[in-house]
Amino acid sequence: MQTGIRVRRRVRWALIGAGLLACLSGACAWTVVGEVTRVSDGDTVTLLDRERRRHKIRLAGIDAPERQQAWGKVAASALRLALLRRTASAECDSVDRYGRAVCTLTLDQQDVSLAMLNAGLAWHYVAYIRDQTRAEARRYAAAEQDARQARRGLWAEHDPTPPWEWRRAMKDRTKARADSQGSKPRRQAIESML
Repeated sequence: MQTGIRVRRRVRWALIGAGLLACLSGACAWTVVGEVTRVSDGDTVTLLDRERRRHKIRLAGIDAPERQQAWGKVAASALRLALLRRTASAECDSVDRYGRAVCTLTLDQQDVSLAMLNAGLAWHYVAYIRDQTRAEARRYAAAEQDARQARRGLWAEHDPTPPWEWRRAMKDRTKARADSQGSKPRRQAIESML
């Protein structure tokens, strides 16, 4: 009986290893089709599939302004207006550090990320350009450039702050605040000992 358990474990690990190798070779893509039930911001939505499972989707290739940023609420509203209660298809190829599937979302055979870029409501997220095909990267870059030149959406602003810079500034500000608050109690404790 012990031998049977060992064989099953080896088989299971062999299958897991084969799956990991397939993912590393780029063959780990999956598709989710469902109704958009929630729009969190300008680049994150939730799909409800036929089995009533929720899938949090991060739109691939773009980075929209955060909700607290200028144009953040506009980007979220535009996405909500276009997608909410409609059936969309998500071609996913990875999961981000927040547990969201990173997907190319299509609605009526239109790439939603590309539409956001065309509307001037997102940046082409070049930090992840290696995850795009060359043709896709060219389309996204051209869409952003076209929106910039036409001064559509956030590009009407003189110098809009990219979300990744805004997030970094918020993180630095939070850290500085925590450091300044954390040092005061330590100083008081040390002074009380003297």
